[in-house]
Amino acid sequence: MSSSPHCSSITLATVVNHLFCRSISHSHQRLNYFLNSILEETLSGPISEIVYIRQNQRPEDTHHLETQLHVKARTTKQEHLDIYLYVKHETYSNQFQLFEHPTTYEQFTINTPFHLIKKTYFIKLANFNLLQECPHYHTVYRYKDFEAHTTLKDVEEMHYLELPKFNDPHLDSPLQRWMGLFKHILHSMDIERPLPDLLQDDALIYESYQLITQMPFNDTQEVHDRPSINQSGHDQKLLKLGKQTGAWAERSKIATNMIKEGFKYQMIMSLTNVTEKQLDQLAVDFYRYD
Repeated sequence: MSSSPHCSSITLATVVNHLFCRSISHSHQRLNYFLNSILEETLSGPISEIVYIRQNQRPEDTHHLETQLHVKARTTKQEHLDIYLYVKHETYSNQFQLFEHPTTYEQFTINTPFHLIKKTYFIKLANFNLLQECPHYHTVYRYKDFEAHTTLKDVEEMHYLELPKFNDPHLDSPLQRWMGLFKHILHSMDIERPLPDLLQDDALIYESYQLITQMPFNDTQEVHDRPSINQSGHDQKLLKLGKQTGAWAERSKIATNMIKEGFKYQMIMSLTNVTEKQLDQLAVDFYRYD
């Protein structure tokens, strides 16, 4: 595999950005598969739809070492989720916060059913050992009411995935296969070690591997995400009219269509002049009634 990228130019953040954030085939499907592999024992039903992905902008000189994704998703049980995925390189091992501040939950309207309140999960993926007291590669923490001795497992969870601790050769579960893929990419591609058969047998995992091997990298710079916009002529006219007149009906229609097509949050806001709060409401309305 002489055309493969060099291991020195690939980082965990680079892999995550390329597989889950770029406007390439099945990016939402891959992210859906990855998140379900982590949260499958937590959720009452699997994630069925990724509503949008927002990638926090990082400094130019660190974008290949860290990334932060905010994902809004819906499950088969109509639960609405906020998922924050943090990916860090060992350079930031002393800056990786163990816990986040509790999320403030608010209903969009006073009549909003309780099940529409979003559940929040934090996933922290690192290529270094973070939790020295925990030997397992996947560790989960939950909030607990110490007076009632009740674990609030349906409110927030922190999932820690530490790549150096993963050494399971069986690759039976989807999460094991994802961890196996990440480890292979970071440590084995430079010496052209073949991909294990169990990873090749998983269609999405193998597709992910092929995408990484085809990345047009040089030794020092990551290819930036340049998603393509393929709007119909009708939508282009509506967008022009909406920007000229400021008509909410036209802009919200375009924004909703872009939500449906999986465009990233920041792009929708920049193209439609819809605020983040308005877009959040449009997203909830869309997958509540579709």
